[in-house]
Amino acid sequence: MRKQLLSALALLAIIAPSCKEEGIEAPATGPEQEMVFHAVCGEADPASRTVRQEDGKVFWSVDEEISVFQGHMTDGGKKFVSMNTSVAPSADFTGSLPSSSGYYWALYPYDPASWCYNGNYVVCSFTNQQTAVAGSFPDDLYIALAKSTTKNLSFKHPLGGIKFSVVSSGIKKVTLKSNGGEALASDLLAIDINSSGEAFIGAYNESYTSIELTPQGGGTFVPGKDYYFVTMPVVMEKGFTLLFEHEDGSFISRSVDKKVEIKRVVFRTLPEADKGFTWAKMIYSPSSVNIGPQSITFSINVTYKGTPHVDVASGDWISAVSTSGSPETGCTYYFKAQTNTGAKRTGVINVCDDSNCYPVIVTQEAGTSLKTITHHSLGMRFTATWCGWCPVMNESFAKAKAALGDKFYILNLHASGSDLYFEGTAAIAAPYNGTSSLPTGIIDGRFKVPNYTNTDYCATVVQAGVKETEDNYPVMTSIGLKSSLSGRTINVTADVFAAEPDTYKLTVLLLESGVVKKQIDNVNGNNDSYVHDNAARMALSAYTGDTFTVPAGNVTRQFNYSATIPSSYNINNMTILAYVQKQYGGQIVLQSGDYGLWYVDNCRVASIGATLAPEVE
Repeated sequence: MRKQLLSALALLAIIAPSCKEEGIEAPATGPEQEMVFHAVCGEADPASRTVRQEDGKVFWSVDEEISVFQGHMTDGGKKFVSMNTSVAPSADFTGSLPSSSGYYWALYPYDPASWCYNGNYVVCSFTNQQTAVAGSFPDDLYIALAKSTTKNLSFKHPLGGIKFSVVSSGIKKVTLKSNGGEALASDLLAIDINSSGEAFIGAYNESYTSIELTPQGGGTFVPGKDYYFVTMPVVMEKGFTLLFEHEDGSFISRSVDKKVEIKRVVFRTLPEADKGFTWAKMIYSPSSVNIGPQSITFSINVTYKGTPHVDVASGDWISAVSTSGSPETGCTYYFKAQTNTGAKRTGVINVCDDSNCYPVIVTQEAGTSLKTITHHSLGMRFTATWCGWCPVMNESFAKAKAALGDKFYILNLHASGSDLYFEGTAAIAAPYNGTSSLPTGIIDGRFKVPNYTNTDYCATVVQAGVKETEDNYPVMTSIGLKSSLSGRTINVTADVFAAEPDTYKLTVLLLESGVVKKQIDNVNGNNDSYVHDNAARMALSAYTGDTFTVPAGNVTRQFNYSATIPSSYNINNMTILAYVQKQYGGQIVLQSGDYGLWYVDNCRVASIGATLAPEVE
């Protein structure tokens, strides 16, 4: 992936949920004074550096260097150097800093490219190309941050990782990959200290779904020694894979195919990670593919120290779509199967190295009972009454709706500080990197719509996102809705039809239209009587959806919800929105960013009191 170092203001656009950038506080000026900072580690976060002890603590080594900031400072702040003469649990750091009031920020290790934005957080370098050090962390990689009003610094770590050992000699590289495409590393991190005193990552630049670890100074990994991948905190919904590369060009691939969470300051352990596996010149998976009757994309992963050939050998209903990655670290080949309206059928994809071909049998289920499901796309618009550019996107979405009709539904989610603030906005926005720049549109949980000033053009972008969904993702679910009122208590039943066995998530919200509130408007002038439609007001389900599993296809699951509608909401202007999310699985992942494993498969809107059956024929 392309790497770049963002300026402080550019990264602010990622972090700060505001239409306008705040003014930058001037850095501390005046004569510099020599200072000494005492660095320790807190009991709740027992780690400070890269010399790992047997009990898991990490001590400071000799001649450590840290960056110290106060106020807005760039170019690594000021370098402070440790004065300890041996490895120790604490260290004193000496250097010079202009005299100023406010918080001191300190970053380990010293990073000349780091900066402190306006005295509010620190931005530093990170990498997915890591150096393996036997028995310890990769050198200068286990980042730590301290924030204090005094010269006593308690460093906290925002990162975690995976510890492993090997039994085989001759391993020259180990690669960690998230099976679900979750971000493990980034070249640039914005880190902060929360109210509990813990360091956390507030934002990051371009993300990497894999980390490569090579031994310090070249050579190979030492059997029996512990080694460490350092990663961002992450939940890998489908687990991870370790790819071991031998100096003779052969590979071992070991997958942990279950949900794995890496928390800050926690290292998951995988001893003798290569034990019991067979070295091979080529690794490919799966060895067979089973798909439903719908037109769908699927993938085959190949690792090979050379140029593999992956082609359709039989089955004119299968076609190659695209590839991603590199064969040496794992290449993904995507194929598309046409809709099957007849009996079960099979095809063959050949995976070939320089000498042999290995058949992957593709079986597609019969389509004689294939259901036709009506699809609706969902446009989420993240907005606020204080956001002056948000009315432009509102107009753009309205134009797209006029063109698409019932094929497209709109959900407006108001951020913090808005007069229509919805408390679930942050949770719903989280997979889409927080949508911290307003306004932002998200189509079907995967396609981003930026804030274009030309509303006609923006409407065509929305329509393109809808078409991309329908071209690449066959709809698998449909939602029926019925509801009743007793006073201000609403009872809602959602019937979700699923064409294929899988795990899904259902979100049910109450929306209100015709709400008159003020709206900042940079184009037409501020409006005290702006009419807001389709604004999220209440969640009947979990904000991010109620997860459910369907063990067989063509079945319907029923969900019942009840809630009391506050008297401040106009029931006559309220509607029910329900949407189902599905995991990509082996399908090609088309996203505008690192948005996770889920996309919106289908949605439905109903008036209160109406009864709608699932749209399945």
